[in-house]
Amino acid sequence: MPKRTRRADVLAVEQRAVDHAYRCLERTRREAESLKGVSAAASGKDAIDVNRAWESELSHLDLKGNALVFMRADVDEGSGRESFYIGRRVVFDEERNPAVISWSAPAAIEWRLTSEQEPGDVRLLRRIVCDERIVQRYLDLHGTDGASFGPRRAVPEEPEGRLAESPGDVCAVAGEQGPAASGPKRPEETSELEEPDWIDPLLDELDRARDGAMHDIVETIQRDQLRLVSERPGGVLIVQGGPGTGKTAVGMHRVSWLLDNRHVTQDDILVVGPSRGFLDYASRALVELGSRGLTMLELPALWSGGNARRDRHETAVVKSDARMARVLRRAVDNHTTTTVERLEALVGGPEFVFELRRREVVVPVAEIAAVAAAALSGDSPYRVRQERCAQQLVQHLTRVYIGMLPGPADTDYFPEVRQLRSVTRLLRRIAPDLSARDVLRRLLAGGAALAMAAEGILTPEQQTVLADRQDGHTSARAAREATLEDLVCLDELEYLLSGRPERTYGHVVVDEAQDITPMQARSLARRCPGGSMTILGDLAQATGPFPYQDWEELGTALTGRDGWRVAELLTGFRVPGEVMDYVRPLGTDCAPGVGVPDSVRRTGTEVTVVQGGNPARSAAEQALAIAAGPDGARRKRTTGVIVPDVASWRETVATAVSGQESVSVLTADEAKGLEFDHVVVAEPSAVTADDPAGPRRLYVALTRCTQSLTVVHQRPLPHWIGGRVNPVPTPKQFLAQVSRRKSPHGTSGLCTRHQADGTRCANETRQADGWCRQPGCAGFRTAEPASLGRSDYLGVPKDGVTETRLELTPEQIADIRITSAACGAFVVRHRGSLGEAAVELHAMLAPFLAEGRHFHSPDGWLLDLQGYRLLLDVDARAVKAYVTGHPERSYAQVAAGVPSRVGREARGGRRSALTAPETEAGMGLTDDAAVRAIDTYAVHVTQSACASFERLAQSAHLADEAFVSRLREELMADLATGRIEWVDDRPVVEGERCQWWMRPDGRVVTTVCSSGTEIYGGHEAREADEPSDEGKVMPTTGTAGEATTGVTTQQNDQGLAGMVAERERSARADRAHESLRHRLLADLYEGPGDVGETAYADAWSHGPDGTTLFEVLADGAPTYERIREAALHLLEASSLHPQEPAEYLVLVLREPPADPWAVDACDRAFSVDLVWRDGDAWAGPAAERVRHPSSDGPGVS
Repeated sequence: MPKRTRRADVLAVEQRAVDHAYRCLERTRREAESLKGVSAAASGKDAIDVNRAWESELSHLDLKGNALVFMRADVDEGSGRESFYIGRRVVFDEERNPAVISWSAPAAIEWRLTSEQEPGDVRLLRRIVCDERIVQRYLDLHGTDGASFGPRRAVPEEPEGRLAESPGDVCAVAGEQGPAASGPKRPEETSELEEPDWIDPLLDELDRARDGAMHDIVETIQRDQLRLVSERPGGVLIVQGGPGTGKTAVGMHRVSWLLDNRHVTQDDILVVGPSRGFLDYASRALVELGSRGLTMLELPALWSGGNARRDRHETAVVKSDARMARVLRRAVDNHTTTTVERLEALVGGPEFVFELRRREVVVPVAEIAAVAAAALSGDSPYRVRQERCAQQLVQHLTRVYIGMLPGPADTDYFPEVRQLRSVTRLLRRIAPDLSARDVLRRLLAGGAALAMAAEGILTPEQQTVLADRQDGHTSARAAREATLEDLVCLDELEYLLSGRPERTYGHVVVDEAQDITPMQARSLARRCPGGSMTILGDLAQATGPFPYQDWEELGTALTGRDGWRVAELLTGFRVPGEVMDYVRPLGTDCAPGVGVPDSVRRTGTEVTVVQGGNPARSAAEQALAIAAGPDGARRKRTTGVIVPDVASWRETVATAVSGQESVSVLTADEAKGLEFDHVVVAEPSAVTADDPAGPRRLYVALTRCTQSLTVVHQRPLPHWIGGRVNPVPTPKQFLAQVSRRKSPHGTSGLCTRHQADGTRCANETRQADGWCRQPGCAGFRTAEPASLGRSDYLGVPKDGVTETRLELTPEQIADIRITSAACGAFVVRHRGSLGEAAVELHAMLAPFLAEGRHFHSPDGWLLDLQGYRLLLDVDARAVKAYVTGHPERSYAQVAAGVPSRVGREARGGRRSALTAPETEAGMGLTDDAAVRAIDTYAVHVTQSACASFERLAQSAHLADEAFVSRLREELMADLATGRIEWVDDRPVVEGERCQWWMRPDGRVVTTVCSSGTEIYGGHEAREADEPSDEGKVMPTTGTAGEATTGVTTQQNDQGLAGMVAERERSARADRAHESLRHRLLADLYEGPGDVGETAYADAWSHGPDGTTLFEVLADGAPTYERIREAALHLLEASSLHPQEPAEYLVLVLREPPADPWAVDACDRAFSVDLVWRDGDAWAGPAAERVRHPSSDGPGVS
């Protein structure tokens, strides 16, 4: 069938589906309008609420001119394929079946995350481009069409890793909106003489003229972005993204996703942005996504400081430092009086005297001081401690009075004592009423109050800066007004005085977070007690008083109980590639540990540099010329002129361009978060002059464009721009930027790691990577194992690859650079900061060069050691990628012998600790009745028993507490109804699913086996043979020459599973095969790890270094052709293996291979090692996989 006819048929099918979707939408809208009318006819408050709800529903159904449908997914539902359409809103037909599934629905997210390599149940994923109701074109992203009108059109797959972006950070437009476009035409109305070329909707959107609003990107959002949008809430998610990477769009779409999936409500979410203009811009995307009524605040408004002035830089740095919280806490506590000397001075002697009912009561001041000191201690809010102090002091005075009475007390004297004037005066002197403003005013007045509060925390120079009010605001009114930094300190004081803020939220989204100070971060964390946040920013664009070099300080300050993690977006969209090449050295200098984005598009227009003359007038002339040009105002393009922060600059340029409404004039600070089609930057050296944040301001200014950049200058350009591109920072740069918590002693840093139980290490260290390496510190970067998803499969590169040694001198090793891509991959796997990643990656070079395997290819060098890989460029000058199959531990931890916290054994250990503590053995049970009476809550379950139960119950996915609860329930049921056997004096409970082996006294479950396992005396029961599916994935082959390796998800493919299982059953019918397999199993059982077999593989073992999968080849001569076939079978079996991902694949032969070169070829082609019998022992590269070091000798049959 001709392509043109095929295209027309497909478009006709999709147009019918879109028409149906719109009919359903109109019907839904009519129903909402009718119900709104019914509620309006009623009366009362309920009617008002119902009416408001239907108005909200009607507003939600308004698409604002956007297309309803943009994607189709054909999914295998088991009984056959079914087509679903994905769009901006969920729409139902008359039978309440979904005509359109919302983009944010879990199923839609899952389908959109599939690919040609990992299709899951998706048989076709098709992008549909509509102009509102009219289908214009389509692209099959992967899969085939099940329709009967001919073969599928061959189209390119959507590029992996491309990140879409909303149209910029913020669009600033001076001028009016363009006229409405002419009505859309159906495809059949256009010429079909030839099939039109595919136009990527992403690039089409990026080329759109800026219109002053952010639009949703649900049609063009990319997989990496979608994963961040739909990441399960909990903890602090930090999205690090350079200019134009779409981080703001990710944040806004994450808000909508959280609301649509009911993780939070509208009243429970807070969006914080750098300015009101930014929030107005971003709110458009939320409206298009159907999310309204959210709390959106510019950052200063959190402290009612929208118009507050700022302190000068030196003062702001001190007030914004996290140490200021300790100073403020001490300032509050210094208002109390708890020492004997000061109290004696206040009451006029060593005794406090008061009179009640004509009795004079004398109380030693020392007793009062002791009671007050105890009551005022602790971390409770001051007013709580103040009231506690009053209660306990009055109680003490009352007890002294009652002790003076001749008989028992006949009434409650407590209220009378508290109301005595002398007592109330004493209480006020010990713990006076305080207000936040009074405390701060006295502190900033300097003198003794500041000296006492800041002693040992701030240096004398910093105290002087803090007390210096001559900050350029000479008027008395200005001196009295609180600055923004003061307002943040007041917020901290209110917390110290009263506790939690009045208003808190379930989830907080913060954009441009790189400019948040540590004190502001503390304030934000208090407003989100659950710790669920989305933080968006770019460290290279930080212009606040704290230019962070990594996210550790902010992440630690913001985090709650669930920790924090960083995800980096490294692909840019808005800014053209020509501009990113120009600014790359500057971006690298601004934040050495952060990657400068690579743009997906180039406009063909190089950066224009104009030198000479008056730069202000020249900038205006360039802007006017651009606006009047063919790609200017006539195409509704906007132009921004960014000038130094000097009034004369703005006045000169603004006057010159006043007649052109499409041109805006602003400073670099005002441009942050905004975007323009064209940008003219005037005198870059003046933008950076005399300011530590100057280079970052220039970086912001130069990356605001979507089409072209023009630089106008008279002075020499700063050395970062226009020079040699060198995007890779040196190790010395990274080492200089590593940020760690400061030791209170100031001599070294505190360890940044955690112990195995999740406790934060408090040891001091001078190690550059922040790990003390002292006993007890396991070096983990998170308190609990992070959810890391799939493990990388370390396939060996094949084409053009030779295994040869890379020889480098120590000096050459020291000069090797670590790229941001490698650091980013390290942080994704192991967490921590980019600076620490660079240090640890560089430290890996020496052992990898000395002990690892080395592969050379036209793309560079690959260094492989113990399941870790470093990929170097061709010249071995930079580490460009990092890959590992280990789920959590870094190489440094493995080398130090740190055991893993993930996997079945680690989970078993954690879960065993949640059962009853193990006690010493007691009296043995004597009969079945005593066994059935066992209290399961008093039973300890060993680590291995927990691990075995996890296999049998398929419960790896359960939380630890839920797992233990399920284990107890099943044990309780089996104790009540199961069969009880006795092995010597040990009871064995045969249940419906499990066989429980217990200690003679019944207080410990030592082993759990599969029900039906043979019970024989004198031996421990073997664990279950068939490990159940833990919901894990098993990787297949990958290419190590890539920065990230491909992983194939385990599919529920009965065809493949049935074929592999049948092949395995047929092989096991051969006696020679079974003889060799049982010899293998016998030797594996001699080792320390777990051993088993599956329906798909002959054997598996799991030890400290990971999981190994074995396939036996026993019949016939072991030629390479047969070895190759068996290796392919093993790869198929690995994709079906239900246990944890295997680090090693091993082919077992009965004799050495017929072709000696087959050993190396099998390793290189399939990453499969060989082992064979050598007399009574094992030989070959994988012999250690069978012959364990802990064994007494080589394995024997």
